Amino acid sequence: MEAQTGKKRMIIKSVGYALPRIILPGSLIVIAAISHLLTLPMALGLIMIILLSGIACGYVRYREIEALSIYIRQLSDDRKPADDIIQFLRKDTSLAESLDELQHNWRNKKTQLETMLAESKIVFDTMPDVFVMLNRRLEIIRANSAAHEAFKRNLKWKNCDAISADPVFLQAVQSVLEEETSRSIELRIPENGRDYSLRIERFPVASPGGIALILVMHDITESKRMKQLVSDFVANASHEIRTPLTGIIGLIETIRTSAKDDPQARETFLEMMAEQAKRMNDLVNELLSLSKIEINAFSTPKEIVHVEDIMADCIQQMEALAAEKEMDILVEPHNDLPLIKGDTNELAMVLTNLLSNAIKYGNARTPIHVHVGTTSSFALEIKEALPLECKLAIYIAVSDNGEGISPDHLPRLTERFYRVDKARSRAVGGFGLGLSIVKQIINHHQGALQIESVLGQGSKFTVYLPV
Repeated sequence: MEAQTGKKRMIIKSVGYALPRIILPGSLIVIAAISHLLTLPMALGLIMIILLSGIACGYVRYREIEALSIYIRQLSDDRKPADDIIQFLRKDTSLAESLDELQHNWRNKKTQLETMLAESKIVFDTMPDVFVMLNRRLEIIRANSAAHEAFKRNLKWKNCDAISADPVFLQAVQSVLEEETSRSIELRIPENGRDYSLRIERFPVASPGGIALILVMHDITESKRMKQLVSDFVANASHEIRTPLTGIIGLIETIRTSAKDDPQARETFLEMMAEQAKRMNDLVNELLSLSKIEINAFSTPKEIVHVEDIMADCIQQMEALAAEKEMDILVEPHNDLPLIKGDTNELAMVLTNLLSNAIKYGNARTPIHVHVGTTSSFALEIKEALPLECKLAIYIAVSDNGEGISPDHLPRLTERFYRVDKARSRAVGGFGLGLSIVKQIINHHQGALQIESVLGQGSKFTVYLPV
């Protein structure tokens, strides 16, 4: 209907363009004929010629207007104009130049727009935060890659309760839509077990795509976990220090009062105080070691070390402690190990901790096995922990024949102050920091730690260090 109306308008304009070219010369010819300056046949012939030329001019103008309209319509529809249209319009030199400039500008603008759209899509999809857009019906009309990864499914055209059915979340979305004020809330997604800081904003302008709300979700799971770890660390460290300190204060008070005239009791209490002081000193040293390792966590070790030499020194130092429980440290034969970059003192702490734990928690009169070698075959969880370029690694495995550890405890063994059996750990002098120190040092060396245990049979701790 609109096309027909447009054609009628063009025909009327073309007729209007042709009429002045017909009426004026025709009028002059009629006057000349009346004045007997021209014979009637000559006048009619001239009028016919003028009429035909006017119609021809009008038709050409009509074709030009129609071709120009088609040209512009095709450009506006983001299509390249047809060659026959372009060739027809090129007959007029000035018009051809203008049309060439128009087409050139159109191509430039089209390229710029396509580039901007591609760049915005790349930015949108590579944003680490979850980014979701809703329409006024609270349907998801766009979601970036982070959103699809977080929710493990395509969210497009689903209702916003596909993100969360939490009433607080749904009420916040509705209130922003109605009140035109932004909101910030914390939201936990049960599907992936992650916590998010959620910002809900209204789209600032009227959107042709129907965008009404923007949701930005920043993952704060690790941040909350670290805050909890710091809180737990302070509480545990305070408790571990306060316990021996309270004991020392109580013993001092006893020596100053009821035991001040009893030399034997005084000697016993002083020995107990020395044990408690030593325990506090050991705890402070372990905390300082852990702090030092964390400070150097982002600097790669540069020293060239020989693992065999470090291991031999550590085993020699631990043999006396093993002998107290009539335990032997058995090292399996191994080939010459390659040199690696590492920190001698830190690697010595790793081996000392693992051997010390094996002696403390292994059964008396049972051997401790130490396996050392190189490997290029890794379990999946080890391969993911090692650097991508790692093709070969030294492994050190320390095994004991103790009570073993329940599978429920294995994932938490490297947490600070975590102890499977607190009473037993205190009895053997443990604070729950040893394996945390081991884990930090191994991370510093870009290595991996594997823990295996079977209840009633013992435990095996394997360290992988990339060559």
